[in-house]
Amino acid sequence: MRSPKSILKPSYAVARKLFPNATKQLRCCYRLAVDYGQYRSIKRGLPVLVDGSPIPWFTYPAIEYLEQIDLSDKNVFEWGSGNSTRYWAARCRSATAIENQPSWFDSVASDLAANARVWLRESPDGYVNAISSMEKAFDIIVIDGIERERCAAVAADFLSESGFIILDNSDWHPLAAKSLRTKSLIQVDFAGFGPVNEYAWTTSFFLRRHFDFHPRMSDWPRPAIGGLAR
Repeated sequence: MRSPKSILKPSYAVARKLFPNATKQLRCCYRLAVDYGQYRSIKRGLPVLVDGSPIPWFTYPAIEYLEQIDLSDKNVFEWGSGNSTRYWAARCRSATAIENQPSWFDSVASDLAANARVWLRESPDGYVNAISSMEKAFDIIVIDGIERERCAAVAADFLSESGFIILDNSDWHPLAAKSLRTKSLIQVDFAGFGPVNEYAWTTSFFLRRHFDFHPRMSDWPRPAIGGLAR
């Protein structure tokens, strides 16, 4: 299979000759498509990096931030499952996900690491309330599925004192964002392009006042050169 770079590079060279004043714009498109892996994500219909490794379906600025913090001792809960569940499992102590679609549940559950699990809850009430059956607080809670406003209303009750909540597509769910702000959480928005989609959107983080995550690298923040830092 030809790589995205081998496919796009000739087109890039032709475009530079035809539109010399658009070189910088073309370079931006090329970097997004190849270096960030968006071309591969669009082709597969799943959020991945250029090497095919899974990432959440968040904006790239949000993922860039996650890549810079140490998650190795963190426990994650997410409403919604998929490549994000695999991403968390590779970086965190544990990942627990709730899914409402049986076919997608089967797909995700068939390929998970030992420290990850996904539960099927088809009814809206069962989906929202699944977190209440867990016996621990979570360091990161992700709201990225159905019933986002209802999930936002209860999420903070199960969040650790130093953790944060992620609400994806927060620009589409202002009431869910407002609900989280009423819990005395600090909202930080990461707007921009991301995998798969051809449009920009917003992934918002809602931090506890005692947020206490540490960088996984000494040179923090690391310059984002040529794609997502590893």
